[in-house]
Amino acid sequence: LAGAAYTVVGPFLGLCNAAAATAVIGDTMASHATWLEVGSANAPAYTAPRKTVAWSAAASGNKASSGTMTFNITSNGTVGGAFLVYFTSAANTIDSTAGTLYSAGAFSGGKKSVLTSDSLTVTYTAGLYT
Repeated sequence: LAGAAYTVVGPFLGLCNAAAATAVIGDTMASHATWLEVGSANAPAYTAPRKTVAWSAAASGNKASSGTMTFNITSNGTVGGAFLVYFTSAANTIDSTAGTLYSAGAFSGGKKSVLTSDSLTVTYTAGLYT
């Protein structure tokens, strides 16, 4: 996800609808039948683009985002979680199906109802499970 000896395109963080908890292992950016990306074609909308993730140093088997990733909401709706896309063709464009889906899932704090003019700040942590 990050390194000095190579370049990673992205990773970019996008938002999922209320069905984020239904993400499955076979999902890809081009095919994820149980959840939708919100932001453009699916409510709630937010000001583009997807957010570029910067990383803190790995610690205790976890890699966490650094700084804040704030989505400025422009229509009402429910956000259920987030996804991370990266690799050569990844794009920060909302609704792009390019790139490799690294993960998708529900927020640890549950779904978030948002209204026009809200701001939603998201952090991301990838972890090892033993």
